[in-house]
Amino acid sequence: MSYTIIILPKAERNLRKLARIDAKAARAVSLNILELEKDPYQPRPKVNIRKVEDKGYPPIYRLRVGSFRVEYAVFE
Repeated sequence: MSYTIIILPKAERNLRKLARIDAKAARAVSLNILELEKDPYQPRPKVNIRKVEDKGYPPIYRLRVGSFRVEYAVFE
């Protein structure tokens, strides 16, 4: 199954800001966000995915790439 990624405008601005400060980190975060299309639940090497405390529907997940964190939701 393939998923569709929708990046909110605020998240896009934050990623661009990060790219100006640390291009390598921004690229790593971007690539890992794109990997979520394949499987948003499966942790990968050097990437940690965890379900954030149950905050209702949809459940919120946290993707950690190095010292950076991305929160996302999965709509089935």
